[in-house]
Amino acid sequence: MEQEDKDRQHNSWKKRIWKFIWKDSPLPLLLEINAKLNPFDKSLNIIWFVTFLVSLVTSFRSLITVYWVVTIPIVVLAMISLIILFRRDFGKQRYIQLLLATIMMVISQEWVDLPSYLKNNYKVAEGVPSKFEFLSGRNLRYWEVIVNDVEFHIRHLDEESSDKWFVIHYLPHSKFILDYKTLTKEETTKKLRADK
Repeated sequence: MEQEDKDRQHNSWKKRIWKFIWKDSPLPLLLEINAKLNPFDKSLNIIWFVTFLVSLVTSFRSLITVYWVVTIPIVVLAMISLIILFRRDFGKQRYIQLLLATIMMVISQEWVDLPSYLKNNYKVAEGVPSKFEFLSGRNLRYWEVIVNDVEFHIRHLDEESSDKWFVIHYLPHSKFILDYKTLTKEETTKKLRADK
């Protein structure tokens, strides 16, 4: 009897400390669900959770200029969600995870261009921009550049580039910029003369 009381008090203190540290964090829920799973399913759940957080951060693609950094977390998240979908031990949680993965795939659509990227099937926009405007929001500042009726968001430019010739390599669906360069004023003048 005494031992049971000590165990209850000990568990009570553990719960209080846990609530004080984590408050309303989703981590306790994740760990509670993991307690019911076998080791393989626990690993899947943790990997899903980590890739979900990474894909959420990388979905702000204007901050990231490397295609693989944006795409791989979404693809891994989708594959793990499909595996989890067929694991009955997850219960209703598997449907929630699939829904969240689907939402991430809709938000961050760079993954659609993966076949084009692997085949080097990108498009090129060349010319002097028809629109060149600096836009800034809370934490985001970029140049909106329209070349050949295609809108691009480029972070690192200067105002002097507005009348220069742009060569932009991008992916067809997401308009993700793989590479771009601006020609000098002399080279731009030569290009414009050659086009006439």
